[in-house]
Amino acid sequence: MPLPIYTVYLSGPMKGLTPEDAMQWRTYVKTQLPDHIKAWDPFRGKGDLIKKLNGEGKKLGDEYRDSAITRAKGITVRDHRDATTCDVLLVNVLGAKTVSIGTIMELAWSYDARVPIVLVMEEGNPHSHAIFNEAASYIVDNLDEGITLVKALLTPQ
Repeated sequence: MPLPIYTVYLSGPMKGLTPEDAMQWRTYVKTQLPDHIKAWDPFRGKGDLIKKLNGEGKKLGDEYRDSAITRAKGITVRDHRDATTCDVLLVNVLGAKTVSIGTIMELAWSYDARVPIVLVMEEGNPHSHAIFNEAASYIVDNLDEGITLVKALLTPQ
């Protein structure tokens, strides 16, 4: 009997990073997940924007007016839906230099929707705050441990 399909939303900083840098850990996570766990990536549906930014050597900003899905409203609506309807939220803020407001919003939305949250964050991270930390269901300091938790939460015995 096949396992049911579960979803994990891949939340983490994007603004100020190249698309490649923001996508690298997300790509890795996807390679580590079994077939019954599907990753929702905030970059899905944005291939044209990624190609354009990579071609111009630019970093990610808040929004782009190129299409409905890359405008502020499109980003907000889909990220809110993803963060509130996924089975687990995986938040990776490792190495962040500044606080990501979008990542904070996604964690808050998931917390409010009672979605389990796996937070990957090292000591001294700028995101570390009493409320942010308390909203997380689990806090670990490396991505592989975060992936292991996601698989444990979403793999029935």
